[in-house]
Amino acid sequence: MEFQPSSYYLDRLRERAKEREQASVEAQKASGQYEKAAQEAAAKAEDAERKRAEQRAKDIRDIYAKGSPATMWGRDAAVVSKMRDQILQNLENFADNPDQFAMAISQLNAYVDNATDLYRQTYKSYEDAMVRTAPGAENPYESNGLQDSYEREHYEEMLGKLEDSKSAPIITMNEGQFLIGDNQSLDFYMQERSRESNPFAPNLQALPPITAEQILAENFHAINSKNGENIPDIIQRYVTKDPMRILKGSKDIGQEELDNSQDYSTLLLDQSKALEKQLRGLYQSKPK
Repeated sequence: MEFQPSSYYLDRLRERAKEREQASVEAQKASGQYEKAAQEAAAKAEDAERKRAEQRAKDIRDIYAKGSPATMWGRDAAVVSKMRDQILQNLENFADNPDQFAMAISQLNAYVDNATDLYRQTYKSYEDAMVRTAPGAENPYESNGLQDSYEREHYEEMLGKLEDSKSAPIITMNEGQFLIGDNQSLDFYMQERSRESNPFAPNLQALPPITAEQILAENFHAINSKNGENIPDIIQRYVTKDPMRILKGSKDIGQEELDNSQDYSTLLLDQSKALEKQLRGLYQSKPK
């Protein structure tokens, strides 16, 4: 082995020391950069989580403001309340599953809209039902020869069912998906509801035809006071009020002819003349 001067080893030791010092500086520098990057990443993650939490809080506030009990029937308001409770109970789980939270909010929004639409579409029908079934109210379908066979109690019963919050189904949740009752999906539940007919729709049935016997029974004293001279005016009053019932009283006019006729004026004129003749005969034969 070749002998090296002592200064050579000293220089090598110094170089190794400088290399170790430089490596230490680089290591510290790298460590500082890593810590800074880690802090920045943590800050970003914290900021992102804070924004998600703020968004969740905003969504819930919006839902509470939107789903007012005043804009839906009581049963639906109870369903919405149960859905909100499920969301609140699962907030911790949603922190790690934002997609599930978004799904739950979307479904709640959809149900609120559905319930609000149902209320808006049916409440006017409820008001109409209350008007037409009030004591002494006129039959709005009479001019078409029809009547609503439902009594006021029927519509009050329908209202009670819609407003009954205790009849709201059980609501559960599975991974952000609402389940109604016995594991029925929310979409299916809403589809089934949309197929239901309007609970306040009238049950229209044909009124019996108006006959000369009926007119005489209802107006005998008035006719007798004028010796029958007012018969044309009395018949005209019935024709104006109940044209379809007048026509249906004719033995010469069939349902097919009524359905196909575009102008009832000629048919009404013929029937009113026939009624006048029948009424005069009945009046003249009745003991005064």
